[in-house]
Amino acid sequence: MLTEKERGIIESVFYRLVAVRSDTNTYYEPIIEDVILNWFRQRDYFLENPRYVGTEPLREDPNKREVVWSLVKGAGKETIVLINHHDAVGVEEYGKLQDLAFRPMDLKAALKKSGKEKRGAEGSRFRGLDLRSGNGRYESGSRFTDGSNGTLQS
Repeated sequence: MLTEKERGIIESVFYRLVAVRSDTNTYYEPIIEDVILNWFRQRDYFLENPRYVGTEPLREDPNKREVVWSLVKGAGKETIVLINHHDAVGVEEYGKLQDLAFRPMDLKAALKKSGKEKRGAEGSRFRGLDLRSGNGRYESGSRFTDGSNGTLQS
């Protein structure tokens, strides 16, 4: 189970990422990559090990997108490799609520006020309410599918 501190960190990162305009196939899309990369670079581990975080350009991509990656070396032979995949969406489908697309709490309040909150929670594509990441969760001490322990030894 996540601690309140861990939950707060995850929530903070989530809201920071949702607030970034990164419409698909526009010049906005790569902005999210910089935000993710800079978040990693600000962590103590990567300040001490800057060569363990970076980006890799997607080959022949007309939009010049990149994959954000990082690795954390454990004690001994253990290493965690993180490779980011992110989806960017436009805001046109929000209709009159476009100005709230990057502020999920304000969007949720507006949907609730209009009686449409339930639709959002059931999987509409409203940014920030489509919390598919909640379908699978990692709990401290869990085993990953490869049988490794989810904790990092330092």
